[in-house]
Amino acid sequence: MSRSLCQISLVLASFCGTLNAAILTVPGDHSTIQQALNAANDLDTVRVSAGIWPENLVLANKNLVLESVSGPELTIVDGMAAGSVLRIHGSLITEACVIQGFTFTGGTGTALSVSGIPRGGVGGGIFCHDGADPVIRGNVLVENVASAPQGLGGGIFVWSCAPRIQDNRIQANSSHYGGGLFLMNSTSDVVGNLITGNTTQPSGKGGGIRILYGAPLIQNNTLVGNFAHWIGSAIAASEPGCHPTLNANLIVGNLNSNPLDFAYSAWVETSCNEMWNNQTGDIWPSSQYMHDLGGNIIADPRFCPDAYTLYSTSPALPGQHPTGADCGLIGAFGPGCGAVADVADLPGNFDLLAPAPNPFNPSTRCTIVMRQTAPARLELFDLQGRRVMTLLDGLLSRGEHSVQLEGQTLASGVYLLVLSADQERRVQKVTLLK
Repeated sequence: MSRSLCQISLVLASFCGTLNAAILTVPGDHSTIQQALNAANDLDTVRVSAGIWPENLVLANKNLVLESVSGPELTIVDGMAAGSVLRIHGSLITEACVIQGFTFTGGTGTALSVSGIPRGGVGGGIFCHDGADPVIRGNVLVENVASAPQGLGGGIFVWSCAPRIQDNRIQANSSHYGGGLFLMNSTSDVVGNLITGNTTQPSGKGGGIRILYGAPLIQNNTLVGNFAHWIGSAIAASEPGCHPTLNANLIVGNLNSNPLDFAYSAWVETSCNEMWNNQTGDIWPSSQYMHDLGGNIIADPRFCPDAYTLYSTSPALPGQHPTGADCGLIGAFGPGCGAVADVADLPGNFDLLAPAPNPFNPSTRCTIVMRQTAPARLELFDLQGRRVMTLLDGLLSRGEHSVQLEGQTLASGVYLLVLSADQERRVQKVTLLK
């Protein structure tokens, strides 16, 4: 067969495969997510409705799309402290495999030996290994633990594969090494994630991200409030052959140890990163390990009240870098507040911004933006439409207002925040996880 005929045959095969792709619904076609994953073929889509799904999922050697209908706030996969919430493996998995729109919580990781050391758990939320290269995007990984002893990757553990990890919130996870994310022998792209409030266990390193060997790209992430007992509260990279690239990340307010730790012949290329207000100081590591490609700064990023979007005059925004470097956007989020024009450009006369953190326990912050002074009422409802509490009822002046939602007396679940003003309403969903 000629080369052109072979090419036509391949195109037709791909097209026919697309035509044959199926959509499997949960709970419509299958009662559990795992049943749908088992039944699905390459190119199929497994579509999951809102709910709390107590499962430990395994996806092996299938290029499918696993997605939620209602987004991560309403679609929660709970690992029930019984292992990794999602385990992805197999060299047949490529970027055609997409995982999106879930909250993964309650995982404790998969017990096995890594580098000859028995680990209580690796990959508390997601464990990706054995050559699998999926896209993991738009998810929330919260309150997962890679169990002791010597746990690796509380939120995600990547081992000898290269998933694209994009636009996720990786929050309040814990492990011995890599509280939020552990990359081992990986060339992953880690882009646009919020990595916040993750911790290591005693003597651990890499509160936000731990990198061991490999050459991943760490770009446009916001790393805030991560904690390492030993070294590298934001990022720790080490060992010969470790050659990550750090570009345009915000590294702010990380706790207890040096925010960046590059050691043992790691070769780390850095450019256009911004550090600020880290507990032990904002000092770039020794040039012995860091190759400074330019544009790195120490400056207040000027976060908005809605958590980690940027004030209109932030040095992390394009064109406002204090050194004049062509850095574009630094961090995971663009502008979210600031100039009067921002308020005037809102549709209608007011807005209710997304609460942060979300999911939350026990409190979250709600931000109201008023275009003009007007009476306003902010209420919380359950999904049955019953009013749970009134958070605010009164006259609000033009500008931004912050309201705290305290959930100590509420049951875990999904609620609706409803802001009423000027005969209009704005609604945000919020999830309480206890």
